Amino acid sequence: MEQNLECLMGGDLLPWERHYFMALLRALESQMGVRVRDLGSSEPLAPASRVWIIARDWRRLAPKLKVKLLAHSPYAHRFLKEMERVPSENLVELPLPGFMAEVRPRSRGPLRVGCLAALTSDANLAFLVSGAHYVSQHGVPVRFHVRQTGVLFAHLQAMIADLQLQDYFEPLDEAHAMDVLLHAPLKSETFIPVLWEAAHGVPVLTSDVPGIEDLITDGQDGFVVPVNEVRPVGELITRLAENESLRAALGDKLRQSLAKRFPLDRVLEQYRTVLLPRARARQSAAA
Repeated sequence: MEQNLECLMGGDLLPWERHYFMALLRALESQMGVRVRDLGSSEPLAPASRVWIIARDWRRLAPKLKVKLLAHSPYAHRFLKEMERVPSENLVELPLPGFMAEVRPRSRGPLRVGCLAALTSDANLAFLVSGAHYVSQHGVPVRFHVRQTGVLFAHLQAMIADLQLQDYFEPLDEAHAMDVLLHAPLKSETFIPVLWEAAHGVPVLTSDVPGIEDLITDGQDGFVVPVNEVRPVGELITRLAENESLRAALGDKLRQSLAKRFPLDRVLEQYRTVLLPRARARQSAAA
């Protein structure tokens, strides 16, 4: 098949981000030729191809290229336009699809609360640890699974030790196995952790970070709690730990809702139109 789209994947992508975009790219292969390789590869680009760069550090890349930035939500679009001062002609709003993946098996032991967050200044560690402290004080059988990498990992370890929460935290395994996703960033532009775990039927408990309202309706297909209030998140984790049927129902509702609101076939057509328009002049798109 003719290679029409060159996708360069940045080395700064987190594992679940790479998994999500690889699933999107595999779906795009049914409509166009796609070649995926690492950003920085010395291999020459195919003739007359379009280039899609998927990387976190777009601020470093954008000044060097004539790019269009793909904003994956209305909030991200507004943020890039108003706060980052990206000209309108350099912005394209494209949703991310709601996938329907195989539902992951649930734990028969303590509730696994997973946190897909890079342990950097963008992660709300206080929110995470405060929730763990609440359930520890109430004797709820819960284990919080987090990545053990990032510049703030040592800081997280110190917070856990100070509150004697060592028995409540475990490493996040490569399969990202969890029964509930606790989404607690200080800011978010793509919500890929929510989309990726929802695809596998995992219910989501999230802080009210701006933009989350585009995906989750509190109490209907997930829970949204105020970012600075510990008691609600602790109470909800306790409730979810005690009610497996509620977890299953929430996970299925969110999975179905996102797939219906952002159906893969419709989203793929939008990407195909943007990434491979009729004019085949080589340009670059960064997301």
